[in-house]
Amino acid sequence: MKTSMTGRLILPQQMRGSLYFIGRQPIFDRSLEVFAYELLFRSSQENTANVTDGDQATLTVLVDTFTKAGLNTLVGSKKAFINLTRNFLTGQYPISISPNRVVLEILEDTELDENLVEALKGLTSTGYQFAVDDVVSLDNWPVSLSDVVSYAKVDIAAVSENELPQIVAELKKKSVLLIAEKVETRESYQLCRQLGFDFFQGFFFCRPEIVSGRKFETSRMVVMQALASLQNPNLRLKDLEKTISMDATLGYSLLKLVNSGFYSLPVTITSIRHAISMIGTQQLRNWLSLFLISRVDDKPHELCNQGLLRAKAAESFAEGLNLTNPESYFLVGLFSILEALLDMPVNEIVTGLSLSSEISSALLEGKGSMGKILKCVEGIETGNWDSVGELGLGIEKISAIYMEAIRWTELLQKDLLPGSNTDQ
Repeated sequence: MKTSMTGRLILPQQMRGSLYFIGRQPIFDRSLEVFAYELLFRSSQENTANVTDGDQATLTVLVDTFTKAGLNTLVGSKKAFINLTRNFLTGQYPISISPNRVVLEILEDTELDENLVEALKGLTSTGYQFAVDDVVSLDNWPVSLSDVVSYAKVDIAAVSENELPQIVAELKKKSVLLIAEKVETRESYQLCRQLGFDFFQGFFFCRPEIVSGRKFETSRMVVMQALASLQNPNLRLKDLEKTISMDATLGYSLLKLVNSGFYSLPVTITSIRHAISMIGTQQLRNWLSLFLISRVDDKPHELCNQGLLRAKAAESFAEGLNLTNPESYFLVGLFSILEALLDMPVNEIVTGLSLSSEISSALLEGKGSMGKILKCVEGIETGNWDSVGELGLGIEKISAIYMEAIRWTELLQKDLLPGSNTDQ
């Protein structure tokens, strides 16, 4: 990395194009609603940043977020947590972003001295908020740091269960909001909640809480059977009509949707077959997907977003690779969250559905081209770029497809979710 005579960062040639990777990890509040997203970026498809200069890595994040992807596309109305190096925080390089939408993270290897605190005070006076990342002890925490820091992110994976209550108690005395990070299990989440953490980050919500003897609600099973049948290239309309008609609520909701102002059809639709023919199988699939995941009240809404995003991204990657039956990849992406959504083992879910062997193998074992694409989508979520690189598509195309999947997910819920809820 180089700097100009004025101390400004010089953007390397390889960073001036449109290539970027995007990863988002949600931060949940105590109601399990998304409070913010931490933005995870890399300048290549390597799993590590592969950047020897942290300042350049920070610049990559800022350039990609605000000039390429767009903050609203990435986080919507939520806050964005972004890591900054000491040189940015102390003013050697400019922070050319609005303070209203971001929380700036102080990296774990940043020296927390009085010079840094004084620099943070100046930034705080202009509206910026700060979070200390990867807190594992308070040995090097300056007394005055609490005056300028709003959040402390505690790495619970690096703190013993015996030490965690003491760290929480000490941080609470400093009047900072506590974020538990690397919360990977429901048990860890429950412990952190009991200890008084304000926010939670990790993949605990993706892991099911298995309830013995739990069964599908009838409408959910019918929806999944209808979705499974839609990936059959030899599907007959009367068979799909028969499946949907098995559940009165589902059939009623479909007719109500088709006759709503969303479609503004010139005639009243009175049969399920007519409804299907009017909106088409693509719109039907989208609506069925929303119907399935929007009726789960005890799960974070972000899990539903994740299912839709995985579905669309998987399908689009399949299309980009010219694979046959891309709609089957959509189903794999959507069904990949059902274990957590329904609190049932995935093998029990798959057993009750007429899925192809390829879909079953992808969901149960991660095998085949469908399993490979699902791993790629999950890799983007977690920042595991090794699995992303194995897909075989160019960096630019992967980025564009995933960004479009994010936009599609937002638009789908905005346009169709009210219609799918009209029967409530």
